[in-house]
Amino acid sequence: MRNPNIKCEICGKPLYRRPFELKKAKHICCKDCRSELYKKYKNYNTEGLRRGQGWNKGMSKANGDELKYGKPRSQKTKDLISKRLKEVLVKNGVYIACEICSKKRYVFPSDIKRGNGRFCSKRCIAIANNLIQKESDTDIEVIIENWLKEKKIDYEKQKQINGISIPDFFIKPNLCLYCDGDYWHSIPKVQKRDIWINGQLEKFNYRVIRIKGSDIKRGMRPDESIFNRR
Repeated sequence: MRNPNIKCEICGKPLYRRPFELKKAKHICCKDCRSELYKKYKNYNTEGLRRGQGWNKGMSKANGDELKYGKPRSQKTKDLISKRLKEVLVKNGVYIACEICSKKRYVFPSDIKRGNGRFCSKRCIAIANNLIQKESDTDIEVIIENWLKEKKIDYEKQKQINGISIPDFFIKPNLCLYCDGDYWHSIPKVQKRDIWINGQLEKFNYRVIRIKGSDIKRGMRPDESIFNRR
């Protein structure tokens, strides 16, 4: 240890402090002494906070001055930073179409590097995850699919519609057929979501048919006449 040049404010233990550290008002040797220091000087934590230091020297909050930390940037520096950001972001960024709803959005270079930017919203991400996670059809979907084949009705399975939803079966030109399991679609949160989906699809002139799983198992089927409407 170097030769002591000052003593602890509380216990008097000899300490060494660098020349620039000697300018501090209080000097302590350990955490225990720091606690005693706070007890001895109750305003130690707050004194000097309203007094401007460094770049704020001569300013005071008491006088209504706004104290800022760090060297203030000149307008020239700000313009240079803005120019550089535009060069990096606009030049290297690209407009990518969402893989679900095809909506185009600007994607930054950092997002492209991480492999992000494929989807435009959380809803489209959820739809994409649903398409990936679903590995097999439910029993009620199998029943309806066999019925559609028997009636020779052309359909598409798991077709996403305008980034709104993925009906179990889509029959051209505008019919969305859902096979709703009794348990999941009896949950209030899910029912509220189903109502919202129905309303959004109807805004785009889609017709929505929902059949409960218990009704399907009892032999209920969609009315064949609705498939002939145009």
